Amino acid sequence: MNADHLAAAVSSRAAAAVASRLDIVIAAHKATRRFMFETLVRIGSVDVTDGDDIDRALNLLDRLFDVLCEPQDGWQATKQMLRCGAASERRGALAALYRDLAALVSRRLVELQSEEVRLEALSPVQPLGARLKRLSDEELRAALYWMEAALTPQELAALLDELHAASSADRFHDALALLSERLDERRWNQLARALGMSQPTPSSPTATPQDALLQCA
Repeated sequence: MNADHLAAAVSSRAAAAVASRLDIVIAAHKATRRFMFETLVRIGSVDVTDGDDIDRALNLLDRLFDVLCEPQDGWQATKQMLRCGAASERRGALAALYRDLAALVSRRLVELQSEEVRLEALSPVQPLGARLKRLSDEELRAALYWMEAALTPQELAALLDELHAASSADRFHDALALLSERLDERRWNQLARALGMSQPTPSSPTATPQDALLQCA
């Protein structure tokens, strides 16, 4: 993150001016697809000789199962073999886990598409509103982690706009500061344009995103 990123700021008035509203179902589905794909790639690249690598990958898989509300009973034996089996057994367990996860992802992709088609006929827009307000700070950070690369800049701007409208300027600024640390220069500039952000020169070389936000709020 360069100094321009750290100096970036946005006013509440600029955020409130974003007119488009984000369809929460579409946004959640895009983030879910990204989560599934990244987990599948991660499982497929595990080093079966590295216990820490196995644990990290399986922890990610568990988080995906939580998001998908996927029962885990049928997966436990394979996961246990991957953690505790001999080298040859771990290789076989990993291959089986990858195949099963790929099949699950394929089924869930069809389900997401079917739900989107069904909901499109009922209500084209379901605003974030109270849903975002109910998220804890930790839940919001997790949601932003998966959404920031899955959404278009305009969708991400709409998410921030509705977060501001539903909760507070402070929470909006916290979310924006988090994104300023995660996004690369291209994506940050795209989001800035979508929000109508100003990017002032920092008053000091050590200014943080939060400092700049407070100065321009």
